[in-house]
Amino acid sequence: MTSRGDLLGVAHNSAGRREAAGVLASMSPSGVGLSLELALDLVRSRLLSDAVAEAEQWIEAGGQGVICFANVHVIEMARRSARLADALSRAELVLADGAPVAWALGHLCRRPSPRVAGSDFFVALCGRKVGDYRHFLLGSTPQTLLRLDSAVRHRFPGILIAGTHSPAFRSWDEDDYAVAVDAVNSAAPDIVWVGMGAPKQELWMDAMRGRVSAPVLAGVGAVFDFVSGEKRRAPLALQRAGLEWAHRLACEPRRLAGRYLRTNTTFLLGVVGAIIRQELRS
Repeated sequence: MTSRGDLLGVAHNSAGRREAAGVLASMSPSGVGLSLELALDLVRSRLLSDAVAEAEQWIEAGGQGVICFANVHVIEMARRSARLADALSRAELVLADGAPVAWALGHLCRRPSPRVAGSDFFVALCGRKVGDYRHFLLGSTPQTLLRLDSAVRHRFPGILIAGTHSPAFRSWDEDDYAVAVDAVNSAAPDIVWVGMGAPKQELWMDAMRGRVSAPVLAGVGAVFDFVSGEKRRAPLALQRAGLEWAHRLACEPRRLAGRYLRTNTTFLLGVVGAIIRQELRS
């Protein structure tokens, strides 16, 4: 059987990420299964411009890629969920959406990585070849999708919104998957923006490989709420200071306080543990 020590060794090269994510996460189905270092190895971040260029390459070449955005919440869920860790390991891009994740990649993993927020990626790619690329909006409520469609068309005149779909807010069965697949494929989009929230959107995109024909699948979560105007994104000064999470907490304390208390605490404990392990190895 593969030991934890073996996995820690293989996880730091690209060939070992999938083994580490799949095997170690399943070793502890309840509680933390992945060390923070191994979970961070699932993140393969790029500069915003490079990520956009890579997505455009998939469109032009007729390939397909999945893009995920990893904040502290996603990293901590991946430490506990073998399914999510495996889905992230198969994604072509996992971008550091959150200042704490970007900091940890640079200081703990010695992989300086820029923060690429889902909101910034959404705006950047929507602004590329307006009128050529076909966009599909999948997730949230019908009302939010209407407002989002209107906001995107206003911000990017001439943009092609090929279709929208508001899926059921419950556990999906095969009929639900089939309805979503038919809605997407009949619209023939280049880019599917998936706003279901983590981990549902990451698991959905992973499961749709080979079923959805769109070249780009991007899971952007709360971006639908920000762009539609239903929620306000943090001021630029807070974004640059790495405090966007604090703004969201202040705006939605009831919904986010418990989550942030759990995930931020275990993330900080993971950082402390990683520092101790590094000191012991040095």
